[in-house]
Order: sequence, then structure tokens, then C-alpha cells
Amino acid sequence: MTIEHSYQFQTQPIICPGRVVRDLTLRVIEWKPRITGRKIYFGGESGVVLGYLAANVTAPGFEFSAYAYSPFFNEIAKASRVGRFTDDQLL
Repeated sequence: MTIEHSYQFQTQPIICPGRVVRDLTLRVIEWKPRITGRKIYFGGESGVVLGYLAANVTAPGFEFSAYAYSPFFNEIAKASRVGRFTDDQLL
């Protein structure tokens, strides 16, 4: 695969039930060849992917992966028995 475009978004506070996440980094990579299944990957501050969700975005011809990193995701993974998390823990 080849990266066609890469976008790094400016950090913005994310308001969650019971807390505000202020240190989330978001990067979206648009791929040149077609990929199967767009995903959003969640990782800790070290950059290790801890889990992912299907992106569920309808955008024909826009082939991408999104990467969100924050110590918040380390907390979720640590609370999980297997060190990874599911979409139920994010919602």
C-alpha cells in the first residue's frame, strides 16, 4: 500500500461522559490502492495499537485508516482482562 495523503488534526478536547480527554492525537491516512474495510485504530501514547473499530463511513472512493492515540486508551486497555478493548468500552 502507498500513502496518498496524510492528515494530522490539531488536538481538541473531547468531551466524554464523566471526563474530558485533552490529549488525543488524530491522524487520517488516505491509501492509494483500495483497502478492504476502513478502520479507526486506537492506541496509547507509545503508539502501540490497542484496539480498533470499523469506521462505518459512507464515502465512495475515499480509502482511509484513522489512528487515534491517547493515554486514555491505555486506561481502557488496562481495565480490560486481555489488554485490548472493544467498541462497548468506548461508547
